[in-house]
Amino acid sequence: MEAKVLYGLMLDRMGLSVRNGWLDGEGRVYIYFTLDDALAMLGCGKDKAVRLFKELGASGGIGLIECRKQGQGRPARIYVKNFTLPPDSEECTPHLAPEGPPAQTSEKPKSTLLESRSQDCGRTAAIKTDKNHTELSDTESSIHPPAPLPSPGRRQRDVRDRMDQMDAYRALVHENISYEGLSDDYAQNLSLFLGDGMFQYTEYGGVTIPSLGNVRFTDGVTDVVYFNQLDQQYANKPYGTDNIGGYGCGPTSMSIVVSSLTDDIVDPMEMAEWAYKNGGWCSKSGSYHSLIPNAAKAWGLPVEGCTASEPQRILDALGSGKLVVAIMTKGHFTSGGHFIVLRGVKGGQILVADPASYKRSEKSWDLSIILNEASKRAGAGGPFWIIG
Repeated sequence: MEAKVLYGLMLDRMGLSVRNGWLDGEGRVYIYFTLDDALAMLGCGKDKAVRLFKELGASGGIGLIECRKQGQGRPARIYVKNFTLPPDSEECTPHLAPEGPPAQTSEKPKSTLLESRSQDCGRTAAIKTDKNHTELSDTESSIHPPAPLPSPGRRQRDVRDRMDQMDAYRALVHENISYEGLSDDYAQNLSLFLGDGMFQYTEYGGVTIPSLGNVRFTDGVTDVVYFNQLDQQYANKPYGTDNIGGYGCGPTSMSIVVSSLTDDIVDPMEMAEWAYKNGGWCSKSGSYHSLIPNAAKAWGLPVEGCTASEPQRILDALGSGKLVVAIMTKGHFTSGGHFIVLRGVKGGQILVADPASYKRSEKSWDLSIILNEASKRAGAGGPFWIIG
């Protein structure tokens, strides 16, 4: 059942890839679907997620997906294979177009893959689709031209049997997943139901705030460069097909972190572009939780996940000049999900840099509020990430 759900989520992601024109050099559709995405959206453990990817994969699995490394520390791409019949084979076997040119080395900043037992399939997953049908992916609508069928006989029966199996599998997916639920509101409804902070949206109706200019907070151990996603410089700039003002708390938080802990000043527009290109953006839902550790590593910053049951680790990190990104749920900071940066400790209270509120960033907060309102179902090692 879990494999069918994962497959359905990948099918849903294909519509996004088509709309965004995510095609490789040979015109084949691909998606990014990482192991951390599966952990966050399925609410399962790493071992199960790895097993589900293998179950859908070509090696020892049903053969619906094929992972391709990109190099440069970027997530792998996943393609759906077309089942065709080679002329000299008695069985219908998966066929994939030849490998493309080897990945080239990257230029600075260098991004490193998150360590996991599946750095290829676990990092991403992609499935083919007909460009005229963006919500569902027909596994017979090939991204590779099908080989001609042989003359009538056993081989044709084998092909029909295999296609019948694929139709039956797809029917099971349809039976167990409401594709109306995998529409534009799917991620939001699921996130609000789980209370995981996966859906991040700032109440932004197009009204920006005047440019804040160069703002630095100097009341903590580390001077913090502050950005606000509602700033007129950034609010209406794109984050994927969304905008930074409504959905950009993730990249804006990482702009704050990277600009404060490195020699680079990376504004929300640059970080949003990086997040989009590296699989961190989630359509109409903000950012995948994996954006935080991935971006930290891309700029050479050490990062460690932390839970709400480890308050002393958070206090020690802030006291030593590190920054902590937190994914919050409904409460003082958000009505849904929202990334903020914990930037220091003062008088036993926590100092924050809230990318959607300068006013909240000037206040001190009880640690208990932050711990209680942090996501209980965060992925990618969250709900806290200690960086620096």
